[in-house]
Amino acid sequence: EKPSNKNISVRVLSPGDDGDVTQVNEASSTARAGNANVTKQDADQTQAGGSGLQTIGQSADNDQKALAGALTVQKGATSENVSVRVLSPGDGGSVTQSNTASSNAAAGNFNATKQTGTQTQTGDSCKCKSDGEQLIGQSAKNDQKAAALSATIQEKPSNTNTPVRVLSKGDDGDVSQTNEATSTATAGNLNLTKQAATQAQGGSGLQVIGQAAKNEQDAFALALTFQVGASNENAPVRVLSKGDGGSVSQSNVASSNAAAGNSNWTDQNAAQTQGGLRGCCGTGIQAVGQLAKNDQGAVALSLTAQLGHKQPCVCGEKGSIGNSNEPIRVKSPGDDGPVRQSNVATSSAVASNWNVAKQHVQEIQAAPCLCKEPGIQAVGQLDDSKQFAVAGAASLQLVPKNTWAPDRKESPGHTGGLTQFGKKNAHDLSGSRSLTDQSSQRIKR
Repeated sequence: EKPSNKNISVRVLSPGDDGDVTQVNEASSTARAGNANVTKQDADQTQAGGSGLQTIGQSADNDQKALAGALTVQKGATSENVSVRVLSPGDGGSVTQSNTASSNAAAGNFNATKQTGTQTQTGDSCKCKSDGEQLIGQSAKNDQKAAALSATIQEKPSNTNTPVRVLSKGDDGDVSQTNEATSTATAGNLNLTKQAATQAQGGSGLQVIGQAAKNEQDAFALALTFQVGASNENAPVRVLSKGDGGSVSQSNVASSNAAAGNSNWTDQNAAQTQGGLRGCCGTGIQAVGQLAKNDQGAVALSLTAQLGHKQPCVCGEKGSIGNSNEPIRVKSPGDDGPVRQSNVATSSAVASNWNVAKQHVQEIQAAPCLCKEPGIQAVGQLDDSKQFAVAGAASLQLVPKNTWAPDRKESPGHTGGLTQFGKKNAHDLSGSRSLTDQSSQRIKR
């Protein structure tokens, strides 16, 4: 709080040049929170002969939460240069101030769940007969939450230059101030769920596969940037002092970025083969059920405010971002430098969802025996995907003020130009994209 830089130079009958006055202030804050989870489940069953029972049950439940918060406050950075010359020719040095305040927060979750089940059952050595049961059940439930909060406040950075010359020839140095305040928040979730089940049976048994995948993702990102009351003042006074005035420039940048995103891949694959092993016939039952439910929510909020501050005890004056140059010359020939001010306020928010759900089923059943009825093949697929994305961006730039008021009395010379740039930009991007691929293939030969 309140970093300050003061330079007071007094010269009486002392010719010479003043050195540069420089101040650099930087305040930064970073917060990161992340989770990584990899779950893998494998199950293999092999049975030769007979009519046994094969059962596989797999369940994976993953909960992840990540929160990151970053706050940076830079208040009252001041740089003052007071130079007094009496009968002391010489040049004044440059006065420079640079203030940077930044805040970054990132929260993320990564989860990969893989479930694999394989069952193989063959007939006996005599008649190639196998009427067993094969059952596979797979369930995957993943919950992910990510929140990132970032705030940056830069209040009242000021740069003051007030040289006074009496019977002191010389040039004034440049006066420049640069203020930058940035805030970034990123929250993201990545989930990969893969379920694969394979059943092979010789004969006319029962094959059942059930797969369920439920994925819930929430991402929230908030970025706030405030830049208040940046001021740059230059008020040189010359009395019977020839010389040129330096340039006066001020640059203010306030930016805020928020991004929230979810990415989800769900892949369900089931394959059943019955009969056709060593010439056996098959009239069994094949049943596959697949359920994929994905809920995604992403919210990104970004706010940038670049505000001036009211002067105390001044009735009715609005707050402003000020750059003031008020040179006074009395019988002091010379040129005044240019006055420049640049103000930029940007805000962007991005909220997006990406969901890919793929369900694939393949059932193959050999031709039935002459004495038996044809088999039964049943496939059920359900995909329920919900996506929600909101992005908001706001930029406020109020009353940027550039004051240029030269006062010349019997002082020949030229005055520099006055330039002011102001830019306010708000960018809002939100989107959701979902790709669902459902395919089923049944082959009866």
